[in-house]
Amino acid sequence: MSFYTWIVFAFVKASIAAPYQCPEQIETKQSLSKAVIGWTGVVDKLNGATRLDSIELSLGHPNDGAILAPDNKGGSGAPVWTFSGKSEADIWMACLYTQSHIRLIRKLPKGTSRCTLKYLQSPTRIEGISCQ
Repeated sequence: MSFYTWIVFAFVKASIAAPYQCPEQIETKQSLSKAVIGWTGVVDKLNGATRLDSIELSLGHPNDGAILAPDNKGGSGAPVWTFSGKSEADIWMACLYTQSHIRLIRKLPKGTSRCTLKYLQSPTRIEGISCQ
């Protein structure tokens, strides 16, 4: 393979969108940190499923609170985020789950310029997010 072919291959590979899929469901354990006088805590087995609810993107670590709104918030179509690439802060993805304070997070690769939320059959079931 020639040097030119390698450069074209590397450019094409870098511009392809990478999918990131959150686990559909997670298992957690929840308990009272302190007993409440006159009450008994029980685990809700009927409504206790912790299913994927949403995905957030943040500039910097999610614990820093810099959650980013999509560019088309309130508009039609799948949510889209675009990044200028000029910021020194890392872009992070967080998977949020129903009835849980647990978030699964991961740092997106440097140079990520755009992310689009992907849905399964309807806007209520998230598949993941595609970033390039």
